[in-house]
Amino acid sequence: MTIDNADPSDPTFVVTNAQLAALASGAPTAVATIGGSGLTFDIPDLQDLTQGVSLSGATVSDVATTGFLFTPGTLFLNNPGGGDTSDALTQMQGYFDFNKTLGDTTTLLPNVLIQGDSNFVVADPDAGVSLTGATFSLATDDGPYSVKSLDLGNVGLTAAYTPGDNTWTIASTATLQSQPQGDDDSSAFALTAEVDFSFTDGLVNGYGFSVDSTFNLFGLSITADDFEAAFNSSAGLNQWEITGTITISYVGSTSDTQSISLTLGDATDTAGILISDGTVTAVLATVDADFTLFGAGLDTGADGITLQYDGDSDQYMIYGGAELGSVSLITGPGRVG
Repeated sequence: MTIDNADPSDPTFVVTNAQLAALASGAPTAVATIGGSGLTFDIPDLQDLTQGVSLSGATVSDVATTGFLFTPGTLFLNNPGGGDTSDALTQMQGYFDFNKTLGDTTTLLPNVLIQGDSNFVVADPDAGVSLTGATFSLATDDGPYSVKSLDLGNVGLTAAYTPGDNTWTIASTATLQSQPQGDDDSSAFALTAEVDFSFTDGLVNGYGFSVDSTFNLFGLSITADDFEAAFNSSAGLNQWEITGTITISYVGSTSDTQSISLTLGDATDTAGILISDGTVTAVLATVDADFTLFGAGLDTGADGITLQYDGDSDQYMIYGGAELGSVSLITGPGRVG
């Protein structure tokens, strides 16, 4: 280590060929490796929580905290009590890369930036490594981003951390859609929703969807009346499952808009829309109320009418019963190519 006292009002020192560590819970936590070219520490900058010392000249080490890996970029020394440094804290700013921990090729999240006047990763000699701050910016230059193959785009994403339960929440107003499929390479499923994803101890532990708009499914315009979506990873399924009630709108024979209300799924709790690896693999919806089709009143049978889509054959199946007066329109399973 070389100390430069040329300017006593702005002392600096240079460290070469050394390991830089922060004391946390009585043990050293690796922060960076400093090579032969050295790293200059400006002491006033090091103590200034708005300035700090850049670690760009060193090889940094990831620091584990909040269930994920933090990559330091700027170092600070905070002596909150003044006087001796027995209670001094090592504070860092940089970014979290959730993708390193999640290790999921179907999920790509932006880096969470730890920056500003109050957001720091803090190494406390007694209390370990922790994170200050509640809300954080994200680096969204490398999007679009996704969770389990559903597109989140790269606009409007926010990140928040709750230390009480060690939970991160990534939220966005995003267009969720399946990957392009079919002959025309279009997205079969797309909707705009308020979405949030929770991560605890480095694992995804919850999803929230709030839909208040229309969306498209295989070209149909659909309104979500009561809509829920969840990701099912049990038994290796790894698929999105969507349930609820929807309304399909269409133009009738007199050019007026008509609609049919459907329930997604069935009485056995089978989900209505299944999306696996970003592709719609199945659709199951039932109509159990009478409705009007092109000006004619249709009475559904006791079990209603079921519309089912099979992704393997790329075909719809309609079965159940409906009557127009005394004429039975659907008597059994039939395929619509």
